[in-house]
Amino acid sequence: MKEWEPHLKIRLYDSESSAPARISIEFGFKDAAEQISRYIVLDIVTREQVCKEKTTRRLKENKDGRKKLRKDDPEVS
Repeated sequence: MKEWEPHLKIRLYDSESSAPARISIEFGFKDAAEQISRYIVLDIVTREQVCKEKTTRRLKENKDGRKKLRKDDPEVS
């Protein structure tokens, strides 16, 4: 087995289009890539997905808040 120094390069390519950014990951040795890939999990989320999730969360929180207000409101029976 070869001795090797950890060598990892991650390059992000910003995209002007609505497509997600391309990500390039390079390892120093093929064996190292196979070993390290067992421990790396990439969760890639686009900017649009993040905005959509925040909006959905905000709407849900507002909806839940209004329901609580309605239940606590003495005028609503």
